[in-house]
Amino acid sequence: LAGALVLVVAAAPAIVGWARGAIEALALAPTAAAAGRVALGPQTTPGELSPLLGRLAALPPSERVLFYPYDPLLPVLADRAPAGPLDIFVPGYTWPSQYRAACEAARRARWVVIDRRYTGAAALREAWPAIADADPPEKRAFEHAIETAFTPVVAGPRYELRRRAPEAALDCAAIDPPAR
Repeated sequence: LAGALVLVVAAAPAIVGWARGAIEALALAPTAAAAGRVALGPQTTPGELSPLLGRLAALPPSERVLFYPYDPLLPVLADRAPAGPLDIFVPGYTWPSQYRAACEAARRARWVVIDRRYTGAAALREAWPAIADADPPEKRAFEHAIETAFTPVVAGPRYELRRRAPEAALDCAAIDPPAR
């Protein structure tokens, strides 16, 4: 009996924390997405994501969308195949050659969604404290290529939707140039 009592007392904080989280999750308002109705966590409010998902749903299915830098679930929610080979871009984890390959694949994209939460060095260091260089040359060159070829359509506090500028070419030459 004493052992069971010790076990219950030891597990109580975890049980209370789990119950609090479950109650908060059940209270979240569902948001419409192409993948169905979803409840978004506290870091993403429906006011930010719902309009973006609505705009992505309105695009013709043939139009490709690049998601940058770190939103692996967003293509699923939007029911869009990523335009490039990557869905996660993290300096030090993503190689320079991968930034280049993603840039070349993005030439087929008409749209780009940028999650500004993970574009700044401070946010990257907060998420990955051991990151050696949060703003390496390949990241800067990739972002420059995206920002010069795509013009903003909607810019919210977190998400930015950009459309390819007419006749704009994606300049990937500065990203991981081949060795001579």
